[in-house]
Amino acid sequence: MAVQPGAAPRRCFPAVHQLAFREPSATHDPAIYGVLLPTVEATGLVGACGETVLLCSPLLLHQKVTKWLCNLEQHMKEALFYLLQGCMVRRLALRPQLDVAFEQRPGPPELPLHLLVEHWVQLATDFPAQCVLLAEQAWWHVDVQERLFSSMRKPGLKLKHKLKLEALAHYVRNYCSSHAGQPGRTRMSTLLGALLTITVHQRDVLARLLERKVDSPTAFDWAQLLKYRLAVHPESARAVGAPVETWAASSPGCWAETLDMSLHYDYEYVGNCPHLVGSPQLERSFLGLLLALQEFHCGAALGCYGAGKTAAVQQLARALGRQVVTLHCSHQMGLGCLSRHLSGAVQAGAWLLLEAVDQLEPGVLSGFSQLLSDLQRLCMGLREGEPQGTPTDQSKDGEGQKQPIRALPELGLDEAEPFQPCVLGNILFGERLLRVRETYGCLATMRRVPELLRLVLRPVCLLPPALHKVAEVMLLAAGFREAEPLAKKLSSFFWLEGELGPGPAPSRLALLQRVIEAAIGTVYPPTTRPEVQAFESLAEEPALLRALCLSPFLASMEEPRLSRVWELLRGLFPASCSLLPEARVPPQLLSAVAAQLHEDKLHTDSELTSTMVQLHQALMGSPGVLLLGPSGSGKTTAWKTLAKVLSRLAASESLELTAGAGRPSTRRDVAYRPVSTVCLCPNGLSAAEFLGWLEGGIWREGVFSRLLQGAAASAPASGLGVPGTQQWLVLDGSASAEWLDPISSLLRAEPALSLPSGQWLQPPETVKFLFEMPDGSSISPSISTHCTLLHCRGACVWQALLASALATVSHMHNMSQESVAMLRGLAADVVPPTLTFLQQNCSSVLQPHADLCSPVACGVPETAAFTRLLKVLLEQHLSPDKVKAQPLRRGDPAVAEDSCAGVAKAHSHRHLDETVPAHHHLLVRSIFVFAFIWGFGGHLHPRHWALFDSFARRVLSSSCYAIELPSAESVFDVCPQPEDGKLEVFDGKFLSSRFKAVPLSFTILPQVRPGPGGPHELPQVRPGPGGPHELPQVQLGPRGPHELPHPAPGTTWSLGVPIVMG
Repeated sequence: MAVQPGAAPRRCFPAVHQLAFREPSATHDPAIYGVLLPTVEATGLVGACGETVLLCSPLLLHQKVTKWLCNLEQHMKEALFYLLQGCMVRRLALRPQLDVAFEQRPGPPELPLHLLVEHWVQLATDFPAQCVLLAEQAWWHVDVQERLFSSMRKPGLKLKHKLKLEALAHYVRNYCSSHAGQPGRTRMSTLLGALLTITVHQRDVLARLLERKVDSPTAFDWAQLLKYRLAVHPESARAVGAPVETWAASSPGCWAETLDMSLHYDYEYVGNCPHLVGSPQLERSFLGLLLALQEFHCGAALGCYGAGKTAAVQQLARALGRQVVTLHCSHQMGLGCLSRHLSGAVQAGAWLLLEAVDQLEPGVLSGFSQLLSDLQRLCMGLREGEPQGTPTDQSKDGEGQKQPIRALPELGLDEAEPFQPCVLGNILFGERLLRVRETYGCLATMRRVPELLRLVLRPVCLLPPALHKVAEVMLLAAGFREAEPLAKKLSSFFWLEGELGPGPAPSRLALLQRVIEAAIGTVYPPTTRPEVQAFESLAEEPALLRALCLSPFLASMEEPRLSRVWELLRGLFPASCSLLPEARVPPQLLSAVAAQLHEDKLHTDSELTSTMVQLHQALMGSPGVLLLGPSGSGKTTAWKTLAKVLSRLAASESLELTAGAGRPSTRRDVAYRPVSTVCLCPNGLSAAEFLGWLEGGIWREGVFSRLLQGAAASAPASGLGVPGTQQWLVLDGSASAEWLDPISSLLRAEPALSLPSGQWLQPPETVKFLFEMPDGSSISPSISTHCTLLHCRGACVWQALLASALATVSHMHNMSQESVAMLRGLAADVVPPTLTFLQQNCSSVLQPHADLCSPVACGVPETAAFTRLLKVLLEQHLSPDKVKAQPLRRGDPAVAEDSCAGVAKAHSHRHLDETVPAHHHLLVRSIFVFAFIWGFGGHLHPRHWALFDSFARRVLSSSCYAIELPSAESVFDVCPQPEDGKLEVFDGKFLSSRFKAVPLSFTILPQVRPGPGGPHELPQVRPGPGGPHELPQVQLGPRGPHELPHPAPGTTWSLGVPIVMG
């Protein structure tokens, strides 16, 4: 039997991850696969955690995909119907072990109750988790109804639930501890966690019923609950000794009941997945949505980000066994796409879930409102027995004339199988004849109700659940012994942190779930590989605290809020804050990072290395990463270098696997994968260019959607026996809702992208999304909640730039070692205080007002300008090909002056190289001073020039070399003299060799201004009033009387500032 992935089954059946096939051995050859296609049979469905559902009969493959998928749906529902029947019969047979035994505590000779949980484990081994949980809930409904509402009431329900919960928790703890790292553990632990979650909810419901003294099945507190009624064949019920009047019926099946509604269970395979924590608020939400769907209205889940709107709708669909088709709405989505999805949901009897409906354009909302109104009227007419349109009806065209509708074949009202929903009839909707099933429904999620949809929606408000309850149930289901106190501490932390004031926007519920999942993975590692098992010896509380500290919640905070949050953590977790171990970074990764930085001629900085290590860890556990930080903070360098490092490690690991004897090169054996990167700038593209657009009824792919399709197409080839290539899609630019909201669905637990054309794209697991942004102020919680946030401060980038520049000066220029040491000493003495002075007292001419959130990393532009000027001037004056070696002259006045300045005192033990001219040492110092003045002060606003003048003189004179600048009106007038290396005041004489007129490469444009003064003239170019040694000056504006006024005698309208360039 072979297991093959498939995109088409996953699109139609989201819980089906793969299909199990029975195929001849020859079909492994792709050349003859098509010939043997009719002999290939699908034998089962493979869901999450490797759960397999065998079909009742094999299904032959068919070249018509649509027809074959319809047959697959029939076989799936048939298999689940009979599996549920068999599971219910087995559960009735286990009544003494799983029901009677929990009515009282066991005596000394009896087995402990937690050992009886093995019967549930055996059920889960033979049947899907979906059937086990349904059978358990159906049994609970009958048991509670008999004990509370029958004439002979039986006490002991509270004790029974308490003992059952204790036994489950005990068994889960033992199972997680003994099966940690073993294959197949996830499937059983997920089922046991879901069973424990359901048991906790049943205990709370029972306590609420007893508190309110409910004694009748017609009481609202009992009738509002979603309950299950499961009927088996009478012969099966008699065989296990179950009451026939309670558990048997001539037409076996499963129904969900609430109030006076009896809802058909649709037998859609929902897989083995965790359950939501039940609460009275969630029960009321379910009831409101079901009442809306009962009348074919569109039920709307209303709430803020993180309230669990989509999760609640999906949980309700799983509870009823319904198929859910999710469509994420965006501004680009048209009415035609919505109409096609509505028609498909009606025909298939599925639920259509429209996410973020309030993002649609007003025109689309208006048309969609009319569609929902017409569809509701037609469906309710079928239920009430009103005649509907037939294919012989006529419709009106755009000019109001009647046109015959094209004839469509009658669909008929064939009787369904026991596992098929009832067909209400046929309707004519959108010029299509559709068969309406009772299981059809339309739901939507939104933050606010659009005015145009108020009359067709039935909104239900959803509030975030209680964090304490969610944390306790999740920890208990994971096998934590201290679930209750840890949940109390964790929920208290989030509540107290919220009291500190406005903070990060991510949903607290989603962050809580991620923290708990990370802590579970630390206490009970899912694998025994040493690369993953970094904190295997951690206890429960330190593991939870460690997961909280590594979460994006704390990574996004800055001072002073971060210090206050740490005070909260030390107060809530006093014993564990001092026991936190450091994460073990693989030495192989660190050495590869250092080697790659050296190869790229970058300075090996500890902050940059730490950023790359954190980015690597974040990409392993999250589908997306938010790289935040100002320009120049090293974000691009970090992900580019990390991609090269991982590709290098993957190549070396592949060579080791190839050289090793007998070791397979499988996907799970490798620790690193090669990386391919694609960088996009979404702000430079329109929404249509980014996602796609409709042109003449033909869908044109956008840049982003085309990349996703290419990634999905290459994924199957990369997963066959060799490690796949990771694909990083880097989106560079400020956050914008225009392109972020449509792709937010790609970051969820089940990522998918719904295009405006109705196309559904699902990226493979190897695709990661990196968002490179300056800040997170405009990021919606739907993005930040599902991404790991990594902040690049860039506080030490200027040091790396400076060190990298000074490391190469001695190799590239004709300089002595004493000059190199002088440059490093001057940089260490001058640059740090200068950056502090500029940050506190000055502002750039490009940013005239002080900004607390600077768009550029501190010190990066100034240091970059300084290093570039330094390199240019050294290249011009001290390059080896331009300087001839001259003997050293000890009596040179430059050397004497340099000694008087203090250089000889600081470096008396060194001697100048005899191959370097004497004045070059002084010239290096003068070039440094000139580059320092213009690199750090050339960008300042004019109002800061005088302040920088005094500071520059002071900081240079206080350095270890005691540099005194010559007397000048401004430090910007000082320039080095190549002849003797001294600093002199600029007098403009060097311009005598420059051009005195406008070069031929310059194009002077005429000034365009309206006026009655005749034709406009070109600006005049004439020498300056100071003679030929000054720059030519350009007189702007026409000389007409109606335009700019004539300059006064002796003055000139000029444009030009002398700039000394190397």
